[in-house]
Amino acid sequence: MMRPVEKALTATVDTVGKAACWLFLPLMLLIVFDVVGRRFLSLPTVMLQELEWYLHGILLLLTLGYGYINNAHVRIDVLSEKLPFRVRSLIELLGILLFVIPYFGLLLYLSVGFAVSAYVGAETSSAAQGLSQRWIIKAFLPIGFALVILSGLAFGLTQLRYLRQGNDDEPADLDDGSRPSTDTRGNDGAAS
Repeated sequence: MMRPVEKALTATVDTVGKAACWLFLPLMLLIVFDVVGRRFLSLPTVMLQELEWYLHGILLLLTLGYGYINNAHVRIDVLSEKLPFRVRSLIELLGILLFVIPYFGLLLYLSVGFAVSAYVGAETSSAAQGLSQRWIIKAFLPIGFALVILSGLAFGLTQLRYLRQGNDDEPADLDDGSRPSTDTRGNDGAAS
């Protein structure tokens, strides 16, 4: 029963993350245009700089869960890399239950009010030539935090499934696309 839910959560986060990665292209073009316009054409660029900030923020928020579920985040495994697989899975599951879900749940709860307040108050940039509609960027906060929670739930289910297998061998399905393990070793078993 856990496996379909785990796959659905992972697919949701992966789909949003992969789609959001395409924001790099307009962001890169915008930065180049901003630099050229400011340096060689003396164009006012406050609006462009704020748009860069919006795109950076949206890109981060929409790919944060994707990075977690694909184990592409910074991880310091100096101690845990020597532990048995089941212990690493238990540590990961406890980290999700005690830190990831409560922390991002609180951020999600608080950010909804933050975004609604910006929308209701018609919040705009403090710069005269800045962007209006500040609520747009703030609306991505709860979306991004929800994606991290979904990725935490998916990976928590994965760890729970591994723990229920009852042995200390690394599961054969580690590379089935569900998410890499907490193992930092490469295929040859050497620490990376």
